[in-house]
Amino acid sequence: MDDLQKRLAALPPEKRKLLELALKQKGIDVSKAAPKQDGIPVRGHDGPSPLSIDQLRLWESYQRTPDDPRHNNYNAQLITGPLNADALLNAYREIVRRHEAWRTAFRVIDGTPKQVVLPELPVEMERIDLRHLPAAKRREEANRLMVDATRIPFDVTTPPLFRILLVQLDEEEHIKLWVTHHLITDRITYMVTDQELLQYYMSELTGTPLHLPLPQVQYADWAEWQVNYLQGEVLEELTAFWKGQLAGASLQLDFPADHPRPERMSFEGRRKHFRLSSELFQGINSLAKAEGVTPFMVFLAAYDALLHLYSGQEDIVVGTPYVNRSRMEVKSTVGYFLTPIVFRVDVHGEMSFRDLLHKVKDVNVAVHKHADVPFGMLVDLMELPDDPGRHPVFQAMFVHVDVPTVQVLEGMPLSIVDLDIDGSTSKYDIVFAVLDANEEPKGFWEFNADLFEQETIERIAQDMERLLEAVLQNPGQKLVDLPLRVREEQAR
Repeated sequence: MDDLQKRLAALPPEKRKLLELALKQKGIDVSKAAPKQDGIPVRGHDGPSPLSIDQLRLWESYQRTPDDPRHNNYNAQLITGPLNADALLNAYREIVRRHEAWRTAFRVIDGTPKQVVLPELPVEMERIDLRHLPAAKRREEANRLMVDATRIPFDVTTPPLFRILLVQLDEEEHIKLWVTHHLITDRITYMVTDQELLQYYMSELTGTPLHLPLPQVQYADWAEWQVNYLQGEVLEELTAFWKGQLAGASLQLDFPADHPRPERMSFEGRRKHFRLSSELFQGINSLAKAEGVTPFMVFLAAYDALLHLYSGQEDIVVGTPYVNRSRMEVKSTVGYFLTPIVFRVDVHGEMSFRDLLHKVKDVNVAVHKHADVPFGMLVDLMELPDDPGRHPVFQAMFVHVDVPTVQVLEGMPLSIVDLDIDGSTSKYDIVFAVLDANEEPKGFWEFNADLFEQETIERIAQDMERLLEAVLQNPGQKLVDLPLRVREEQAR
């Protein structure tokens, strides 16, 4: 970290600010890595601990709908090569031994929900062999099994709050599915787990002992620290910023839907997957460099423009996941750190895309300086009435992942590729996700099936591609002049 700070200090102010923001979007806040800052203490007990602020909100949601599959996270991978299933299971057992979050239960103690870490936990892996089926049918059946597994609820009082499924398609072709309850995991957790899992797998294969250092702090340590940190001047500053940022905001997106909004959302969802052409992807990176912004900002500005052109609203509020791991001690900690942060931008048709892009940049800088407030606390600050028919504060989500999700170790005789599966849920009205990790730019649109038909999302996806192509050709053109199908339909 000292080397990184020296490199930053040598940069011109504008480039330093941009790099700091890009690092902050990845959860690295160099301003909080200074040695003078108090570290997160390790709790001096093995008893129950409080839930983190976002955990508590998620736990309350779970209490209302314990059988709702939207509380589940999942990660599926296609593994090609001579996989040793026993070595894989033993590697998982090491992971669970190392990280308390995988051994955590959530129980009400003296009227208050607490997280309780079990000293040990048996780990099993369900194995299903599909080689008896015709080759053409195996992947279809595997997909069915995976979707079913993602929808089975967990009892959060009784670990494990995860399940591992290994489906064999051929002699050297397997699909591994890792389903977890959201209370104990987030996207970075999967990355941490995958890397350690591969190291322990290779240790099992080679018989070479592996002694990875334990995480500096465990999740319950961080949860106890967070409760104490968000007090006094820290909380006052965050509260003042967010109340000002969202004062008078339009917190209801009027995106034209195919069906009336139900009084209570079912959270049934669908996904449409897409791939970005290399030309489009390179163009976005070139535009970002030319304008002094990040690709994240280009995509977010495009999403803001599309939401404005479809809804007619000029006050656009979008949520995006924030890893909330700005403290160096939690870089390798397993747990639920992820929290949405909110971007509010004023958009109107007469502004150019370039103007919108730089407005998005300014909002990004301000928001990431105040991103420590958990979303659950933000909702409480807004004092919003409970509305079971929509997600609070924002209903449109943008997701951007630009780090590799699978990094195979040198000498490993396996090929591992992430798989796209549809768990058939959606917490939000609409989600635009771009995954440009591993140099394979792709993504998906996720939408609430209570509101939208698949055909509508197909048109929206096509319009987004047309929008991106148009602004790459001329970022100075007005939003109202963008050649979108929705504009043509509105003109008629």
